[in-house]
Amino acid sequence: MRRVLAVAMLVGAIAACGGDGGTSPPKDVDLTGTWSVTLSPISGHGMDCQIANLQVTLTHTGNDLNGSYFADDMVCNGQHSGPLGGEVVQGTAVRGQLHFHFDTEDFDLHGTVASEDEASGTYTIVINVAGTLYTFTGTWSAHRT
Repeated sequence: MRRVLAVAMLVGAIAACGGDGGTSPPKDVDLTGTWSVTLSPISGHGMDCQIANLQVTLTHTGNDLNGSYFADDMVCNGQHSGPLGGEVVQGTAVRGQLHFHFDTEDFDLHGTVASEDEASGTYTIVINVAGTLYTFTGTWSAHRT
């Protein structure tokens, strides 16, 4: 009986160490394409902002990401700023880990690829509010369209 128990424990330990147990690094996925991105609200310091219908178009070559983004509107404290857009810069994607910026280092996004059609992560953005720079953080999620 003791031998059967020892073999069962060994088989369990081997199964826990291999396969798809969640410990292996994510695989590289070609992120080229258009992605619909949702950002959590940018809130604090008297601001409450939301970005509507954010679309990001990426080109993924090797470990490099670049492209562009466009949103229908940004609404802060009830005021609409209208459409906005720009470039995805300084982007990298390595073993399922993402890092890129919208236009400058002031809008920094980090994340993880969950599948070939899903990614998520966190953002940091620095915004000038009435002459003072504030740093805001939040989360983002994206799916390929």
